[in-house]
Amino acid sequence: MRTYKIKTERADTPKDVVERACHLIIFDNKSIKATSKQYDIPYKTLHRYVAKLMEKFERNPNLTRAELTLDSVGYIKNRQVFTDVEEEALASYLKKAADIYYGLTPYETRKLAYQFAIKSNKAMPDSWRTKLLAGEYWLGSFLKRHPSLSIRTPQATSLSRATSFNKYNVSMFFANLTTVYQRLNLSPGDIWNVDETGITTVQVPNRIIARRGIKSLGKMTSAERGTLVTVAVAVSALGNIVPPFFVFPRVHYKSHFVRGDPIGCEGDANPSGWMKEENFIKYAKHFVQHVKPSKEKPVLLLLDNHDSHLSIEALDYFKANGVTVLSFPLHCSHKLQPLDRSAYGPLKKYFNRACDNWLASNPGKTITIYDIPELLKTSLPLAATIENIQSGFRVSGISPLNENIFPDSEFSGYSVTDRPMPNSHDAGNSSACDVSTVAVPSISDASNRLSNVEEVPIPDHHTVTETHTL
Repeated sequence: MRTYKIKTERADTPKDVVERACHLIIFDNKSIKATSKQYDIPYKTLHRYVAKLMEKFERNPNLTRAELTLDSVGYIKNRQVFTDVEEEALASYLKKAADIYYGLTPYETRKLAYQFAIKSNKAMPDSWRTKLLAGEYWLGSFLKRHPSLSIRTPQATSLSRATSFNKYNVSMFFANLTTVYQRLNLSPGDIWNVDETGITTVQVPNRIIARRGIKSLGKMTSAERGTLVTVAVAVSALGNIVPPFFVFPRVHYKSHFVRGDPIGCEGDANPSGWMKEENFIKYAKHFVQHVKPSKEKPVLLLLDNHDSHLSIEALDYFKANGVTVLSFPLHCSHKLQPLDRSAYGPLKKYFNRACDNWLASNPGKTITIYDIPELLKTSLPLAATIENIQSGFRVSGISPLNENIFPDSEFSGYSVTDRPMPNSHDAGNSSACDVSTVAVPSISDASNRLSNVEEVPIPDHHTVTETHTL
């Protein structure tokens, strides 16, 4: 039994007590029988420990009581392939690889452990040599010994996002944000974030309970592929929300598109269903209508750098109505945008649940794009709660303002494209400098690196190559 736990109290005598008893016998010529009764240690057990120390004492008679010690007392733990220091080095490497978006899967981790053991000439189970990787039980025990590690499902992150979210871009954004704070004297109710998300007529089914052993299991959806409707939502750092704005994949917008809609919502249409410049101009008017900003009471609107947000007409309209627009750095909205951090994830979950309930209540019918506003009416209030909205602004460092909200580990992703700083001599003699990229962690390289457990050589930060302009 691999997870056997000792149920007896045997062999629980502390090591110092056993050593003290042995020293009385060796140095003070006490009898083993009397000492075993005095310290409540079984006679055979004490005799065995005395024999071990006597053997060590005969080899070196000059040992003192403090120097004559036992290596271990009681039951020893199961045989462990790596030492604690080596396992700490392996755990540090796994954490660093995950921080730079090149984390190792359980299979790759087992393969790395095997190569590490081969490189370090470790004694290992025969199954490791047969399968050329560590066993599943080793991985499970390793994770138990290191509770700071866990098996997680990563979110797909493009290279653009990983490299653009760096200290320079983030510091520039917070410098601009601080300037706007000081100039407008903003309160949490004056700071708004707007963003779009796509809602489809085909939901992702939630998990269900079914009979064990069935090979194929299904859940009813409206179609094989859904039709997308864009929803624009604006929230403030105080927790307020502007009624949603829908963009339907139609040529002309009709008022009946938003039947059963949330109170105050509006919509528009274009053939693609995505937000375009002409749609965002209408949304700008929708935003101003509900927020009611003015030059005497200005507000700050945070948004991403999508082309539809940057039209001259929309920016002029915002300026005329007391709305200051600040954009996030390119490809950084996954960390800096409050709606992405805390609202849209729960929204998709609650919307899928609403679709499941709708299909169960309307058997034989399918969800159309005209049913989306009604479904969003029930799911949006559950996701965009005051607590969730305020949490999104807090974890992004926007409100309350905290430009040091992100630790250094959050910026590890761009280290794989770091380039060395060119020196003045090379810059003067050549028009182009040699570029060397930091190696991405690989299993074959990692086993060589981990063999030196004093330091796990993970790429360091050097310089940043992208900039952001307000």
